[in-house]
Amino acid sequence: METPWNAHPVAISVPIHDSSGSALLGGPSIVVRISLSDLQQRQELERSIQLAAFQQFGSRKTGQIYAVTVPGFQGDVRAVRLRSGSFHRYGIKINEFTIPQGCYVEPVPERILLVYTKFSNSSLFQSVPAGYALASSVLSVLVYDGAELGTSEKPNNLTVSTSSALISIGFPQISGSECAYFSNNSTTVNISDTSQGVCQADHLGAFALVNRVLEPALPPAGLESSSNKHSNTWKIVLGSVVGGLILLLVIIIFAWGVGKRRNDAKISRMEYQAEQGETLQMATIRNSRVPTATNTRTQATLVNDYTV
Repeated sequence: METPWNAHPVAISVPIHDSSGSALLGGPSIVVRISLSDLQQRQELERSIQLAAFQQFGSRKTGQIYAVTVPGFQGDVRAVRLRSGSFHRYGIKINEFTIPQGCYVEPVPERILLVYTKFSNSSLFQSVPAGYALASSVLSVLVYDGAELGTSEKPNNLTVSTSSALISIGFPQISGSECAYFSNNSTTVNISDTSQGVCQADHLGAFALVNRVLEPALPPAGLESSSNKHSNTWKIVLGSVVGGLILLLVIIIFAWGVGKRRNDAKISRMEYQAEQGETLQMATIRNSRVPTATNTRTQATLVNDYTV
């Protein structure tokens, strides 16, 4: 279903911003860099999105937003064709982007095509910028010459700058987040403060919320060496104590085993002697029972002959 575009005039008055300056407004801006490979991959993806938006325009009317299907792309892509004069007089609102009236397009064609992209899978932005992490999806609006839609020719990328009001990009409010602007033609990334989750800029491009990532501070070399030495000393002491306790336990177990074995051997000898000896009879003498010997088997012989 086609969705008509919305004009959205803004009455905020700001100074004119040079198109060569920083795109972000809202306080001091921090400039960091991304890798060249990330920029090249993103430009290749934007090229595929551009061609899909041009080829799928069909017979749609000017001013109607239409969905664009890009094979293999995870995200939302929409496009709309406008007359340059209408765009300058009325501006437009596309999802999170509010482009005010009075914006200039350079160079100035008769018609322009605005392509909105929401990168749900932001793998091309995950490693950049260093020291930051993405806190939102990456949102982008790029503008092209819309004179020859439906062709496979590479469209010209146009520059849009503001004259009397800023372009605003509304994000969900995330505590401690900052706004990042990814340059289309360089590895530069500008980071600035947000106003209640809203990024303000004087150019169109790719924007996202980022949070600072705290990296653990490295201790001084001397302190680190001393700390490692102290840690190694405690490890040696602890290892010696544990080793001594284990050795003492082994000695105790060995001594107990030797003593038990000797005691068992002594008991075995006593039992053997008891089994081999003669069993004594018991007799009661007064209040006690004592063993008694039986009569001897050989009677004593009296010697009657005396040798003189």
